[in-house]
Amino acid sequence: MGQAKNRGSLEERVKNAKKFRKEAILSELKKIVEGHYQHVPDQFSHRQNYLDGCVIAMDIKEAMDIVLDDGDIGIIEDGCPKPEYILGLFEVALDNYGLDDNENIQECAAWVDEDISMNTTFFRFKDASEFNQLEDVLKAVNKFSFWLPTYIMLNGTWYDTYEIGAVDENGNTIGSRF
Repeated sequence: MGQAKNRGSLEERVKNAKKFRKEAILSELKKIVEGHYQHVPDQFSHRQNYLDGCVIAMDIKEAMDIVLDDGDIGIIEDGCPKPEYILGLFEVALDNYGLDDNENIQECAAWVDEDISMNTTFFRFKDASEFNQLEDVLKAVNKFSFWLPTYIMLNGTWYDTYEIGAVDENGNTIGSRF
């Protein structure tokens, strides 16, 4: 009885197990990144866009409505982030996936990698100096897209914005993802 007490409460043990699993999946994702993200062309994902600028990650189906040919909307389509930045995205994204505890760690990592690489498209703002906080980015995106990004990297930090629904100019929610 005393031994179980030393290991912490059930809640603490579950939390630690989830943390350990997440770390194991991230370790596997790092191996994947080292394998095939090393060849990301240099014209994509410039360092300053990630550390001092703003990159948005959109669901590829939601991004189909963004028309880049109709004049200048302030963004350009970007390629996949370089390895040092994609790992940060994976870490934030893992919390969105309802990964089954019975699934193999390698399969989970491969699934997350495939989902993001196949279902996400990246855009970068040409001039991100106007963005001081996430709300500024969301307002700018609202000008050219009904749906908001699933993830935003602002000044070197990834943010999960998946749960934020589409809003009108008054801030009223008019669409939600399921």
